[in-house]
Amino acid sequence: MVTCRRLKIGLQKARESSAEDRHYSRLARLRQVNLSAASRRQRDFSSDELRRVIIDDPTDQTIHSRIFAAIRYLIRQRIAVGRPITYVDATHLMRWERRPYVLLARQHGCELEALFFDVPVEVCIQRNKQRGREVPEQVIRNMAQCMQLPTEQEGFTRIIRVPDIT
Repeated sequence: MVTCRRLKIGLQKARESSAEDRHYSRLARLRQVNLSAASRRQRDFSSDELRRVIIDDPTDQTIHSRIFAAIRYLIRQRIAVGRPITYVDATHLMRWERRPYVLLARQHGCELEALFFDVPVEVCIQRNKQRGREVPEQVIRNMAQCMQLPTEQEGFTRIIRVPDIT
């Protein structure tokens, strides 16, 4: 069975505790590998929402690199001020798409955690039909076929698989 998947990437700062650290846990959760509509939860940073803010169109894929550069900038700022959790909403299907987060974690001395949502493609397709912006069904099926599962060898400290509970 082909499933759609979502991965939440978490960064945890590894350093000595201070008063500030006791106030902020220094955990930034970055997000996921998934097909469209794999998860129903809201995130702090959505690539679609940033497209809406920057180019006034959440469906416009022409500024992909600019959007993800902005997301990484925002993550660095949240790490700098010690925010406890940051979610990034984007598909991140391929290892090369996740690589910048691995490098970001290393650069900031953080551990990298992945929360992987394992959802059947048919469930994703059904959820997709209930969204305001529907992704073509064949696109979701193609995404499922090309997705590379996350591994610890990529640089994740831990990968947690969460099965669909529909």
